[in-house]
Amino acid sequence: MAKSVTLTQLQTDARLYSDHRPSGASVFINDTEITRLINLALGDLYDLLLAARGHEYYADEDTISVVSGTSRYNLPSDFYELLSAELEWGATNHEPVNSLEHVKDRYRLNNWATWAQGAPKAYRLRGAQIELQPTPTSAVTMRIQYVPALTDLAAPSATFDGVNGWEKLVALTVAKEMRVIQGQSFSYLDKLIDFERARIEAMAADRAASEPRTVRDVFPETNRIVPWFNPGSTETP
Repeated sequence: MAKSVTLTQLQTDARLYSDHRPSGASVFINDTEITRLINLALGDLYDLLLAARGHEYYADEDTISVVSGTSRYNLPSDFYELLSAELEWGATNHEPVNSLEHVKDRYRLNNWATWAQGAPKAYRLRGAQIELQPTPTSAVTMRIQYVPALTDLAAPSATFDGVNGWEKLVALTVAKEMRVIQGQSFSYLDKLIDFERARIEAMAADRAASEPRTVRDVFPETNRIVPWFNPGSTETP
């Protein structure tokens, strides 16, 4: 369940931890400047959560209409990180698509693979687009699960989901930077920051706390591109 915090509260917390509680345009670090520091620190927290595999807190999904003859498709405007891609050939007939293991394998799919359900295929992220190989020759819906990019907080009432008070790391980080800018000591903040970071890393991915940790067999042999023999090539399949 979301536990959101406003930009105003983050500003207040940062000034509290830095021991600089006045706010407004006349202070050494004004509201515009502290907002910039907060948004930069939010980006750090966001990436920390993703690295700790806490991405499910922010995951979203979208569909892409795959058509015949087109290999590249625009990703959502807020796309940041892909979690999964599936082709929906039917209501209960979904096929996962894996990433291309190496860009040099692209020719194998284009030269020798046939676009069909269950046949070798792969995706490749290219900037703001996703590329499918081989080039599709039939229409199908592709559903992607992805992590959206973080949106900066601008209005005082704008909110960020701190999940369980994890925004404290943002306030502490900004408080430290405020003291650095003003040439003041900040060692007491380092200890608090380290503790909060460790707490987040330990808990971010542990949503189903009663479930034991498992090892998943990913069947790597099914992910490989089958190198069908090309009579004009010297490569051995």
